Amino acid sequence: MMISASVRRLSCDYVVAVVGGGTGIGAATAEHIGRLGSSVFVIDEDATAAAATAAAVASTGARAGSAGADVCDVDAVQRAVDKAARWNGRIHAIVNVSGLQDRAGFDPAFDDFERTPRIALTAALVIAQAVVPRMYKAGYGRIAHLVSAGDLGLIGLVRSQSKELATTGISVNALVPPRGAIVEVAAMLAYLISPECIWPIGAIDNCPGKPT
Repeated sequence: MMISASVRRLSCDYVVAVVGGGTGIGAATAEHIGRLGSSVFVIDEDATAAAATAAAVASTGARAGSAGADVCDVDAVQRAVDKAARWNGRIHAIVNVSGLQDRAGFDPAFDDFERTPRIALTAALVIAQAVVPRMYKAGYGRIAHLVSAGDLGLIGLVRSQSKELATTGISVNALVPPRGAIVEVAAMLAYLISPECIWPIGAIDNCPGKPT
């Protein structure tokens, strides 16, 4: 499915957390969302990288903060989310790029083959447990996961969560990005966590951008 990624300017009261925002697509997404006017809180296993991204977001004029947290550590993620919510008592949206891995090929290291999808699934569940209660209470929330094409387990989890939360005002989506289209992916993720994304999609299999 392809949809328009146009997003109007966001309010500084609109709080978005970006998990895995220390580098790469996560950092680009955090900066893009900041340029739209939203407050951005960057969460990454590397606290130094998270702080550097937050500084870059702040340079756009947006409010920014950061925390270091292992995405599979329930308590650490909850503390980071609680810290972000101190701005105005809410988390409106969260982007998760922590599980994105390229596992193409027929000869991956077994440990990586087993560990990577487990981390992706665990992170998605931990993140949902951290933010959904707040979003449910507010009657509004946006959750977007960036996933690899082969992450069928994670896509299945996202579809299940999307269906379960469909009547609550919370949308949960997964985006499979093309290679080399960081700007386009950041824009699409910004759309998925914006008020413009008004229906639960469950999963998006294509993102407009550069060919793979």
